[in-house]
Amino acid sequence: MTVQIALERRALPQPTPHVVPDGDCGACCLAGALGVSIEMAYSLATADEHARRYGLSWPNMRQALCNAKARGLIDRLIDDVPIWPVWAGTATWGAPSWEMAYQWFGYVRMAIDAGYYGFAAVDHARGGPLVSGDHFVIICGAREKEVHHPAPRNATEIVPEILVSCSSASTSAEEWVEVESFLTRRGGYNVLLARPRIP
Repeated sequence: MTVQIALERRALPQPTPHVVPDGDCGACCLAGALGVSIEMAYSLATADEHARRYGLSWPNMRQALCNAKARGLIDRLIDDVPIWPVWAGTATWGAPSWEMAYQWFGYVRMAIDAGYYGFAAVDHARGGPLVSGDHFVIICGAREKEVHHPAPRNATEIVPEILVSCSSASTSAEEWVEVESFLTRRGGYNVLLARPRIP
């Protein structure tokens, strides 16, 4: 049995030619989740000329989401993130992200259940977790998939997965990804969570 929730909105496909030479993934994710144009998404980050020249970085995305909330496009915003890449008992969550997959999934699943979209900076080449990735994706769904094993008899395992929406033409537009694989190969643990205001 699989228990899942998937939200409706997805990242917009990146335009050709790109608005920004390095790619428009952040703006495409923001525009898709908020139901606005890519130009409008960039206008939310206009205070930083870097965003117009190189695309949205993680700090640009955080600022754009704050601006979207100020303009009434977002109902709720969680932009304070757990401190992941630290091994210290006193740090938030304690261990590196890839060792905290189930805890991270519980956090993200609770947000998805409440109608929040996740904005995650990831390593597009899937070479490992980064503090700030080079590509943005939207996390728009969460599920627990029951996987049966032939031995021991009738054994099952619950595998947490997230639904990832991507604007890149070189990858799937959306796919269900095992959480441990997502955190280990892509990063994305310092996810920003926003709930669009639906008219």
